[in-house]
Amino acid sequence: MARSPRLIKLSTLISALALAGCASIADIKPGTSYNDVVKQFGKAAVSCPTENGGTREIWTEEPSGEYAWALTIDRDGKVGNVTQVLHKEAFNVLNQGQWNTESIRCQFGPPARVKTFADNPNQMVWEYRFYGVGYDYDMLFVTFDRATNNMVSFSTGPDPELNTSLIGK
Repeated sequence: MARSPRLIKLSTLISALALAGCASIADIKPGTSYNDVVKQFGKAAVSCPTENGGTREIWTEEPSGEYAWALTIDRDGKVGNVTQVLHKEAFNVLNQGQWNTESIRCQFGPPARVKTFADNPNQMVWEYRFYGVGYDYDMLFVTFDRATNNMVSFSTGPDPELNTSLIGK
């Protein structure tokens, strides 16, 4: 049985829409226009100026997802690097230099949650979800001094809400 031209057009359109729905920030190629990225994915959650006159843009799945992508945009509006920033190796950068709430936000995007604890009211903890070893649900915990907004420490561990080894599922 032959397909009608109308049915072929409709199935081609549906296929194209399905493929477009699977597009990811991770698939962006260096040299792509920043305006094209915004048209396809919307504005970034975070935009921070860089020393060379460009910007670092962060698209994130937080608060409920485990991925965030950083794109460097040069002063001509072209994409440079595309990097997934929520994974354990990416957190090693926190061992170098001084960090504060603004530099952490520019590095990883907004946190999934911000917590304070009654036993230590002078500190706040930013929590970032990510996939750990074996795709376990883990979190990056970044502790800040509330008076200075400077990072005091960081650690990783199981996500207390999603890690099946903790919630018994």
